[in-house]
This record gives sequence, structure tokens and C-alpha cells, in this order.
Amino acid sequence: MRPLFVVTLLALLVTPIRAGDVIHVPADVESIQNAVDLAAPGDVVLVDATTYESPYGWGLENVQVSGKGVSVIAEGGLVTLRSLRVSGVPAANTVVLRGLEVDDPAVGSALAGHALVIEDSLGTVRVEECSLRGYPGSWGCITDLGQDSWGAAASGDGAVIEDSASVVLMRCEVVGGGTTFSGLCEAFGGIPVPHAVGNGLSIDASHVAVYDSVLRSGNGGPLHRDGVSLTGDAQVHLSGCVVVGYGNSHALAQFEPGCATSSRDTEFVAGGEPLAILTGEYVEYPAPHRPFW
Repeated sequence: MRPLFVVTLLALLVTPIRAGDVIHVPADVESIQNAVDLAAPGDVVLVDATTYESPYGWGLENVQVSGKGVSVIAEGGLVTLRSLRVSGVPAANTVVLRGLEVDDPAVGSALAGHALVIEDSLGTVRVEECSLRGYPGSWGCITDLGQDSWGAAASGDGAVIEDSASVVLMRCEVVGGGTTFSGLCEAFGGIPVPHAVGNGLSIDASHVAVYDSVLRSGNGGPLHRDGVSLTGDAQVHLSGCVVVGYGNSHALAQFEPGCATSSRDTEFVAGGEPLAILTGEYVEYPAPHRPFW
């Protein structure tokens, strides 16, 4: 098995953002996405704290950084968005997302209700002081029209990281979407069908470090998922975190042999077994956690 990349990930904390131009939103460009599209690698999109609507009339803005190292940073408070996506960041590029909030991601979009998706990136992605909540799903209902004819929706994850080399989360709250049941299904003679809640953080084939953050699965209903879920050779280091899995789920679930986890001063809380380390490597470091700022 490959060793944990803790030293490498720690080094990313002091990696500066390459000097570039600053684009102010809304002073220079009204839309966050338009500013990101105009930005060159190394530029910073500096956003005044408010709620930004999609220029196409689709509610809150969906923001995507694709193929370049452009940072999106809130100024003066949280900036509320509908979804965040980072993809294809080249090696030697850095993306910083800071002070952003996603609380109602678009379940019908390509993000499938996940608040943040980071994928296919060789560069560094840093997520700082963000609040990320997956889409709150709803139960299905079997009626005379067939299963899920009641307009059910699956819950989204707080964050999904796939096929990415270097991701760091710092001082964030990452929460999976819950699920609700209104009771109307049975009132109209239907049979309710539960949907699983969302993971807090799902990691697949990626190297991730998380510092001073809260990671929680969604809540509600009988089908629970995990605070942190690792698959496909994922490696994660957790320091100064609280990881929570509701119901019969796990705080940390590691099911594949290539996965590896290390932790320091991290609390795991769950209704089921807190640590489900069925295979792979798990190391708990005894040294006290020290905030890096």
C-alpha cells in the first residue's frame, strides 16, 4: 500500500495563490460565473457578500471552475450559491474557494443534489470557511401510477471528491442532505418508499486533508449514510475535526483495500459503529492538534 500523503498535504497549507488580477463582483462583473469565465489562471474573483441570482432566472447561481486555477473568495461575509463544481484543474494550478455557502443545491442538475463536486483535478483545490449542505430529499410513494410517482428526490452529499490529487478543506461545515416524509402518501392510499440520506463527505480515488471542520451525514428516515465515505484508493487525513453519522450509519466508512485514513484530535460519533474500517489502513496520531492559523 502507498504511504499516507500527510506531509505533502500539510505542505499545501502554505502554498500561496499565484499573483494575478482581481475581478470584483458585482463592481466589475455582475455574475460570479461570468467573472470565472473571464478570469485567467491565477486570477481571483472577489465577491461582495450577498445572494447572487442566476442571470438566466434559475434561482441562485451555480458556479463552476473548470480547467484553470481561478479562486472565488467572498468578502465581508458568506456568499450564498446553489451549487459549486471544480473540474479539470491542471497540475501546478491552485483553486481557492473561501467564504461560500451552498444550502439548496439543484437536484436535477449534473451535480445530482451535491453541494460541492471536485473532480478530475491534478492541481490543488483548497476549500476554506465554507458551509456545504446537500439537497434534502424526500420519500417516494407507490401509487396506482407506479413507484416514485409521488415526485420523490434522492438526497445529495455535502461534498463529493473524485479523481483529484490534492484537496484541502479547512474550517468548513459539510453536511449531507436529509430526507423527509410528509405523510400524504399514506393518506392517499399509497405505500411510502424511503430514500437514503446523503453522506457528509464522499471521497473516491483522491487525496484529501480536512482541518478544523464538521462533517455530518444527513438525518431522517430509516436509510442512513456516513459522515465520511472512502472508496477507490481514497486517502484522507482528518485533524481537529468532528465526524458524525446519524442513525445506524458510521462516522467513517472505509470499505476498499486501497483506502487509507489518518486522524489527529478528531472525534467520531455515530448511531452505529463509529469507525467501519473493513480494509485498508487506519492510523491515529497521538500528538495534539494545533490550528495552523
